[in-house]
Amino acid sequence: MFPFPWRILLIKEIPLRIFLIFCLMFPVAAVSQYIPFSGATDAGVQYNFSRQQRFVVLNHTLQAQLHINRRDALYVWLAYTTTGRFKNKLTASARSVSQSPQSLPFQNKSSMQFRHFSIGWKRYLKGTYDAERLISVYALAGFGILFGNIKNQHMPAVDTSLYAVPVLFGRSQFTRLTYDAGMGAETPLGTDAFLYGEIKCWLVADGYPSMYLVNNNRTPRMGMLNLGIRILF
Repeated sequence: MFPFPWRILLIKEIPLRIFLIFCLMFPVAAVSQYIPFSGATDAGVQYNFSRQQRFVVLNHTLQAQLHINRRDALYVWLAYTTTGRFKNKLTASARSVSQSPQSLPFQNKSSMQFRHFSIGWKRYLKGTYDAERLISVYALAGFGILFGNIKNQHMPAVDTSLYAVPVLFGRSQFTRLTYDAGMGAETPLGTDAFLYGEIKCWLVADGYPSMYLVNNNRTPRMGMLNLGIRILF
């Protein structure tokens, strides 16, 4: 039995802490039960389809997979994105009928960044996790937690003591539960190494509304294309 490095529990980043614990538990389980284990990393392009929040970012994913049999695997991943930026033309409303003017147009400049933790199932529809020839095709589905950071800037600045704004100025964080799904294909590069490409989406479940988001209706809605390498241990 391998000693468990309890120092990981002191890491402040909760999603990173969870991911590292899973990464350490998977190979221990693989050794003790003779279940194959894979580690993977990929990078890609990600697009937010949400109305009033459309932008493109780059992403990076770290992934661990425990192969239950030749076609099924349990996965866990942690993904990060670069900062996405977008603008909205909005209107502030006067809080008093005596205030002039009664409405004040302004532009809201926003920046948004994500971290995403997911656990799910991977199923090979064609081929297997250790196929040595041709191309294998698979599907994946899981549940995740999305950690978002947002920053808003009003131009020109709006006096919120006189006007009510549809979205607040400043920085905030929000959390969303997600349904994760995707399709992928991979081909062997050599001994225990595989090149893969994936198309995935994060579909957000209902979450707590945030006054820092222009659109709170199941946002964000992310779609992505990724290319990466999987190593079989």
